[in-house]
Amino acid sequence: MISSVPAAVTAVVLWHFGQLHAYESAIALLLAFGPFLILAVVIVLRRREDDEDDLPAPHE
Repeated sequence: MISSVPAAVTAVVLWHFGQLHAYESAIALLLAFGPFLILAVVIVLRRREDDEDDLPAPHE
């Protein structure tokens, strides 16, 4: 059986942890968005390679 945590308990836990330091915020953002940024870069690079492969070869 799955029990849900009341919002009041969640708020108390968050208050207990307090604010994050600047480096902790940076690490949290990196962990949250880093994989998506890496995926976006990989997709862009792969599409460029695929577009180059689709171009006809120049005749000499």
